[in-house]
Amino acid sequence: MTAINSIASTASTTSTYTAKGFSGLVSGMDTESVVESMTADIQAKIDKVKQEQQKNTWKQDAYRTVIASLINFQDKYLSYSSPSTNLLSSAIYNCSKKTSQGANASKISVTSTSNSNNAAYQVSSVKSLATKARYTGACGLGSNEISTGSIDFGDRTVNVASGKEMEITYNNVRYSVTIPENGTTDSDFQALSMQSALNEALRSVTLEDGSGTLAEKIGFDLSGDTLSLKSLYSGSTNTFSISGGDSEALAALGFSAGQSGSAASAIEGTSAVDVVQTKAFSLEGKKLTFDLDGLSKTISFDASDSAAITGAGDDAAKLQKLAETINSKLAAAFGANKIVADVTDGTKIGFTVTDSTSILKISSTSSDTIGSGSIFGMESGITNRLNTHKTLAELGFTPTSKDASDPDNTSLYAYKITVNGKEFEFKGDDEISTVLNKINNDETAGINITYLSTTNKFSIAADQSGSTGKIDIQDSTGGGNLAAALFGDTAAISAGTVKGTDLVMTIKYDGDASETTLTRSSNSVTVDGISFNVEGTFGWTGAEGSEVRDTTAEAVTFKNTSDTDNAVSVIKQMVEDYNKIIDSVNELVTTKSRESTKNGQNVYEPLTDAQKKDMTSEEIEAWETKAKAGILFGDSTLTQLASSLRFAFSSKVGDLGFGKDIGITTASSYSGNGKLSIDEDKLREALTNNPEKVKEMFVSSAEDAPNSAMSNLSGGFAVRMQNLFESYAKSTGSYKGKLVQLAGLQNNTTTSNNYIARQQKILDNKLETLQTLLATRQDRYQSQFTKLEQYISQMNAQSSWLSSSMS
Repeated sequence: MTAINSIASTASTTSTYTAKGFSGLVSGMDTESVVESMTADIQAKIDKVKQEQQKNTWKQDAYRTVIASLINFQDKYLSYSSPSTNLLSSAIYNCSKKTSQGANASKISVTSTSNSNNAAYQVSSVKSLATKARYTGACGLGSNEISTGSIDFGDRTVNVASGKEMEITYNNVRYSVTIPENGTTDSDFQALSMQSALNEALRSVTLEDGSGTLAEKIGFDLSGDTLSLKSLYSGSTNTFSISGGDSEALAALGFSAGQSGSAASAIEGTSAVDVVQTKAFSLEGKKLTFDLDGLSKTISFDASDSAAITGAGDDAAKLQKLAETINSKLAAAFGANKIVADVTDGTKIGFTVTDSTSILKISSTSSDTIGSGSIFGMESGITNRLNTHKTLAELGFTPTSKDASDPDNTSLYAYKITVNGKEFEFKGDDEISTVLNKINNDETAGINITYLSTTNKFSIAADQSGSTGKIDIQDSTGGGNLAAALFGDTAAISAGTVKGTDLVMTIKYDGDASETTLTRSSNSVTVDGISFNVEGTFGWTGAEGSEVRDTTAEAVTFKNTSDTDNAVSVIKQMVEDYNKIIDSVNELVTTKSRESTKNGQNVYEPLTDAQKKDMTSEEIEAWETKAKAGILFGDSTLTQLASSLRFAFSSKVGDLGFGKDIGITTASSYSGNGKLSIDEDKLREALTNNPEKVKEMFVSSAEDAPNSAMSNLSGGFAVRMQNLFESYAKSTGSYKGKLVQLAGLQNNTTTSNNYIARQQKILDNKLETLQTLLATRQDRYQSQFTKLEQYISQMNAQSSWLSSSMS
């Protein structure tokens, strides 16, 4: 009994069915093939669904190709964004042109000609041109000199870390961190101030991997007066270190190069913050950058320069030596006397330029050099011209009023000025550029103000030319000096304004001996169908106000010319592209599916996954090319489009006639599919003799029609094409074109909102159901065959045991 149990246990262990590759090992059956055969009906249904999906994809691609051709055609020939080829624009058909003739022809430039009026006349004289009222006056701000603040040669209380660099390595990437300028010089608050300044500096450093800034990963903390640098994420594996920087600044902050930290261990300062220190006056290492008319040069002071200045004697002698030293360096950089430094007011250095039109700007990259409380005591970027980015309060204008509840708040100061009767109000924190832009963009004010930095003047011009234009700028009632300080007082503006003038010209019609005087506010005029620009005077002599008519001056006449080349070229291009669309659409609806007997099929159906396994990529590509053919054979929507394209140019345009009347003929045979042909000579003749008719045959409005099909054949040819193409390819608005409703467009709201996309979704759900059913059936059959293998194995084992027992 013991032997039987042992044998049975061994047999059940070794015959377990687990892997497809070894199925039928005992029975000798190819169970995988049997399972595939038993589930072939489900697999066939899956293949059928996938084939339907592939057909839908091919159909969608074909539809979208047609949509793209219609949209491209519209963009080229029916859109105002393509003015040179837009057949909806009247300009295309304006082939009749006039050119000015005569000795004074250069004074009259013809810009366009209307064909509605061909009255013959000549311009016999131009007495004056239309000009704008204009005023140019010196700006009340800015000067030829830039001055430093008072320079103190005594000991200085400075922030030794301000403007200095420190280097922090984070995750093996080294970053340069610039400590903000103008750090505190108050020793009582230096630790707290530097913590804030350092964290601000971290916020300005972007991480190399784009994941944020250093301030989002690490930050400076403060314990008493001692700083530390720690990770902001306790679980982070990131590492960081202070890898370098200005040694004096690091020491004053309590750090040193080489200190490292991690999420678990902060970098601790080894001493209290001590950045506010008293230093002897020194210019060693200081730099000043001068920008003269765009040429930038930097002068530097070394130890010998500083020693020579501080050892020159009393403060007056030191200041004089400083001016001499600067002049020597400026001469070497720009040439002698281009920029001159002089002692002014006994304690300052003034910088002047010898050329009054030169623009000078001074800045610095070294700490404690310029800026509030610095050695030179002037702001960075200071210039000898008006800084339009300065606020009204910073420039010190007298306000019209102050805020009663907070009179010391300069940002709430009110400044009021009146421009041509329109009052403007600005606040103390408004920049000069804001003032100028607000006035310039106001139609009621009617002027344009331009700051001329080269001459430090304002140029003011009326928006409209002619004698009615005016310039009246003054401070509003109630006080304030904004207008006067910027532009000059009312009397100066009034006296300096050059009044605008009107265009005064005379014309003479053919057959009329008398002249007609025309007065216009613009030099661009249209007279009886001819538009032209007047660019000079003639026919008058003498000074302004006492002109005398010069009857010997030759009049300007106009000559008719015709240029049909552009219109003919555009229409010919349109016909070619239109015919291409006709060909492509008709090919889709008339091409039948190709027959095939391969794999027992009657047509080239999309290949199944199983079929593709036995084919090369070239064979698959060739097969699918044939399978796509005829995918839209007889399609009703494209058939309707083909029909509309056939008749778009063949039907009459109102009372104007047919396309053939202007040289555009539609193929009369059915096989011609309505393709167009051009009689170029006839088209040119129509454009030359009656361009207005040609225009109307293209752009006349569509008439009301009882249905959409008829409306596509109403109006001019361009209007018909526009309506027709939109009815099939429109992708915006509530109503979409027929083809867009069917197939949608890529990267558009219709991408997933179309008929085919909805059908694909239904098929996706059906496919998922079938694939689940297939997997369930296969698992069930495989389980059954596994058990069969086990039973056979057990029977074989028992048979062997019995056989051995009997022998």
